[in-house]
Amino acid sequence: MKMERKGFIRILEAGLAAILLLGFVYFVTLPSYVQRTSLEKEVYKPINVLLDEIERNDTLSERVLTEDKVDDKEIYYFVKRELKKRQLDGNITVCDLNKACKAPSGLPEKDIFVSERVIAGLDLNKNFISKKIAIHAWTKF
Repeated sequence: MKMERKGFIRILEAGLAAILLLGFVYFVTLPSYVQRTSLEKEVYKPINVLLDEIERNDTLSERVLTEDKVDDKEIYYFVKRELKKRQLDGNITVCDLNKACKAPSGLPEKDIFVSERVIAGLDLNKNFISKKIAIHAWTKF
C-alpha cells in the first residue's frame, strides 16, 4: 500500500513539473508572437489601402496595365511617397496574371511584407487585359 502511494506521488510530481515547464515556455514566447502579429497588421493595412487606391484611380490603374516596368514612373513615385508617410519603405512589381511576381532586386535583410492585387481593364482596342501589382514593403526601423 505504501509503495503504491509513493509511485502515485512521483507521477503527480512529474505531471506538475511538466505543466510548470510548458506554462513557462508559453508565457516566454507569447509576447514576441503578439508583437509580431500586431506589427504585421500595422504594415499590411497601409499596403492594402494603397492597392485599393491604385485600383480605384483610373490613371494609376491604366499605368499598371500599359507599362511593363514601373521604375521611374508615376505609380512608382506614388507608392514610395505613400509608404514613406507611413514610416515604411518598399518597392513594387507588375507582372502578368499567369506568372508569379518576382521580388525586386536589392531588398534589405528584413522582414518583407508582400501584398498583391489584380488590376483589370480594357485596352485601346477594347480587349480585356489584366495584370498583377505586388507591393513589397518593410519597416524603416
